[in-house]
Amino acid sequence: MEASDNQIQANQEMPFDEAMQKLSEMSDKTDSAQVYRIFSALKSHVRATPAYADRLVKRILSSKDRDPSTRRQMSAMFGALAQSKNPAIADTLSQLASDCPDNYCKVQAIVGLNDHVKPTEASAAKMIDLAATTPDQEVAATALLAAGSIGHKIDAQLPELPKTLIKIYEEPGKEGIRTSVLAAMGNHGNGEYLPVLEAGLKDKEAATRAASVYSLRNLPNPTVNESIVNVIEKDESKSVVREALKAVAYRTMTADEYMKIAVKSASFDNQELQEDAARVMVDAYKANPGPLEAAIRTFHDKASFPNVKVYIETQSKPSEASAP
Repeated sequence: MEASDNQIQANQEMPFDEAMQKLSEMSDKTDSAQVYRIFSALKSHVRATPAYADRLVKRILSSKDRDPSTRRQMSAMFGALAQSKNPAIADTLSQLASDCPDNYCKVQAIVGLNDHVKPTEASAAKMIDLAATTPDQEVAATALLAAGSIGHKIDAQLPELPKTLIKIYEEPGKEGIRTSVLAAMGNHGNGEYLPVLEAGLKDKEAATRAASVYSLRNLPNPTVNESIVNVIEKDESKSVVREALKAVAYRTMTADEYMKIAVKSASFDNQELQEDAARVMVDAYKANPGPLEAAIRTFHDKASFPNVKVYIETQSKPSEASAP
């Protein structure tokens, strides 16, 4: 059924050859609506006829310039591959991450794979191998993030991924990508990462603590909520607390945990941080009011910035929708 739907969609777009010709004519001055039409046609035809992906790959590998117009063309091609919904094309993107002639192209391929909805074990293995062997930190970091994202999508097929990422994290000489490894762990969200992330919360470097607490967001372990709340209550770095608040948005917490967050957030002496906390708490309240009734009232009553009080008062009503 999906194949026939893809063909119907492709038939509604401009022909593939026409899209490729217009792609060649695309520049940084091309109207954005036209750019989208070209991208949409490429995407639809690749979904309907996966063999067309080979032509995009050849065009990508033959594109040597990196001026704004060429980059726009490459973005459309990588986007079409990334949205193909075809596992074989996910593998194609992972291979491009090695075959591309420069880092710009490699990173675009990896980002495309990261966005792909049907990645494979092989594409995850490629990302781990690339991260372990490339001398370029940007490529290594992006590959690790993609590996973690793939792990989140096909966790059961990658039982060794946690051990692999933990090994990379602990490996001497990898200091430059350690926060990226933590981020990859967060993308994956496997419970085996808990000891590493808990240790990261105690690191002297704020960047490590920040990456660690945000990476707790998807873990299933029962102590995760307590750890996140503890960071909000006790860490002195605003950047770390901000990441902890972002992690809260992914969690379902108890009324007591939300109350602790509300009390601490209301005492923040930084307006932006208090606004961030208010957004997180109000969004959680809208999704599930029950556990937050008391916490929202307390936050509102004790908030140290007037505009935060107004925001909570207006935004906790479902019919209102403005931001501070």
